[in-house]
Parts: sequence; structure tokens; C-alpha cells
Amino acid sequence: MKKIAIVMPAYNSEEYIEKSFLNISNGISLFPQYKFTLFPIDDASIDDTYQAFLHWGEKFKLEIRPFKNHQNLGNAVTLKKTYQSIIDTDHDAFIKTDSDADFNQATVLEKLVPYIEGDKELVVGVRWRIFTPEENPHEYAWREEELKILREVFGIMGLDPPSTGSQFYKKDLLKELLSWPVVQMYDRRWSLDMLLDLLAVKLGKKFEIINIEDGAYDNSRRPKDKVDDQYNCDIEIISLLTGEHPKELSKLYNR
Repeated sequence: MKKIAIVMPAYNSEEYIEKSFLNISNGISLFPQYKFTLFPIDDASIDDTYQAFLHWGEKFKLEIRPFKNHQNLGNAVTLKKTYQSIIDTDHDAFIKTDSDADFNQATVLEKLVPYIEGDKELVVGVRWRIFTPEENPHEYAWREEELKILREVFGIMGLDPPSTGSQFYKKDLLKELLSWPVVQMYDRRWSLDMLLDLLAVKLGKKFEIINIEDGAYDNSRRPKDKVDDQYNCDIEIISLLTGEHPKELSKLYNR
């Protein structure tokens, strides 16, 4: 029986955990031929996120191994530390999904789990939806610029980094990516997914981008400062991998 680890970072996510864990339980039920372990990580939340892990994990009879950071480290460092701590377990593949309501985690598992039997080493699930400039003009400008850079620099179509809340990694690939100095040294708050994705592309790994339907976009959770921080991290990652200065890559960088 192949084993799949589900990695789920969370920060102040108490209100989402019941629905997220229910979705994960529903997704797992679609694949009785595999064994799943859920690794939820509380990034030093100030609410009861960790207790919600324990309560709803027991309620939905999930096999969980929860983590709790003693201080807030940010999404990227939290993910990296978790991957590094579990990469040598006996899991064959790793799925990362978010804890909030932007994705239906059951759909994420339904879409990503079957890749454990294929030859793809990395699969990125993109929150597929129409994104209009009226929703958030500031983010729309950033998004269009970054999509253009990814097309021109990496030849990638459809990789929309802020919408890539779900990732599938075969174990050998994730272990290889974590060994690279550029990953080991990365300590920004955002965009570890982006770094791993682009590094895999640069290394010529078997890579696919798929749509995860019905993804949500909550404009209230996308203030200007957060948008700028995330996209600046993305541009810095492209700079790390190409050697070009961030300001040469993007006119929006650190404006």
C-alpha cells in the first residue's frame, strides 16, 4: 500500500479547520488503496488552531501528526522545516494544500492523488477562475506582469503563483529539491512553492500544471502590503534562479 503525506500549513485558521478536515476526509475516502497521514502545522497562531487540529482530526478519524511553531515563521519557512522533518519517513509522495477556504481539499486530493501512479514528478494545482482587474487592480497588474515573465524566462504557461495552493511531489524529487543550497538558504515568508516549482522546471523534471475548479478569491484577504510582499518574493526567486537583478525583471519590484 503506497503512502501519501498531506502537508497543511495554517495560521489563525481555527474557523476553517472543521471544513478543511471534513474535505480531506472526503478526499481520502475516494482512495482506499492508499494510506494517508495528515501533517497540519500551526505557525504560532493566536487563536485555537492547534486545538482544532486535535479535535477535528479525532472527530473525522484522520491519522494526523500535528506540528506547532513556537514563533511565527511564515509560510515558506514553515513548509520547508516540515518537509525536511518528514522527508525520510516512509511516504511515497507528498501533497501540500492550504487550510483555508480558497480550495476544496477533497477536490485537490481527487485531482492530485492519481499522479502517484504516473511518471510526473511534480504537479501544481492552480485555482482556476476568471480574475478581473476590477476585483483588485493592484494585484491584477502584478499578476499579469509575473505571468509574462514566467512565459518569457521559463517558457511556462498557466503557472499563476498566488493561486497555486496545491502541490504534488514524488518523494525522490522533493528530497532532491530540498538538498539544493538555494532552497536551504531561502528564508522569506512566502513563495517556497514557487521556488520548488521553478527549480524543478530548470532541472528538466517531469512537471504538469492542472486546474483545480471552483477556487475562491477573497479580496479582503489580499491587502496591498501582502500582495506586494508575495510578488516581490516571487521576483526575487526568479532572480536567484536566473542571475538577473529583480529590478531588471520587473518594473513593479519594490516600487
